[in-house]
Amino acid sequence: MALNDLFRIAVQGRGPQDQQLVNTLYYRQSSLAVVGDELEVLAQAYFDNAIDSGLYPALVHANCSFIGLQVRGITNPETGFDLNFEEAIPGASTGDMLPPATSCVVTWNTGFIGRRNRGRNYLWPASESNQSQGVWGAGYLDAVQDYAEAIRNLDVLLVGSYQQVVYSRTFDAFRDVISATPKPIVNGQERRKPGVGS
Repeated sequence: MALNDLFRIAVQGRGPQDQQLVNTLYYRQSSLAVVGDELEVLAQAYFDNAIDSGLYPALVHANCSFIGLQVRGITNPETGFDLNFEEAIPGASTGDMLPPATSCVVTWNTGFIGRRNRGRNYLWPASESNQSQGVWGAGYLDAVQDYAEAIRNLDVLLVGSYQQVVYSRTFDAFRDVISATPKPIVNGQERRKPGVGS
């Protein structure tokens, strides 16, 4: 694989009623070369920066858990790697859980105007205490920004690096993510109703 090759990573988890939780992110290889298998390096880099660091689990209720990462090549769609966790990793947020269909929406900004030049993710269910009257608390939004900053550039010293991108399947094009904007209002995602999926 080579500079600017594209990859898709699916962060996989389970909700309180065993419903599927998934966040999909896109990356391009930003180093000339990667030491080792590019997909494995990307999976491990995301795991280290987002999950093992505790940044994403801190945003997620303890009734939800992380179960694995699935990386697929876009430039080379015949490549793939699954990192299945030996044990599920629970979220770290406690107290009453918000309904599974509610979430914080993060917009991935590229500096270009237009909907196809922005991406977004619905983060997994959080705690009731993270919001007040339908508005996320300042501490929670700061923690979302910390998570977003940590995953934008995944650098593995002397191994390789990856840059988060917004990818358009329609136009087979990508733009580098330069910042993230978490929406302050608690949003809903219909597909997260119990038994319906991600």
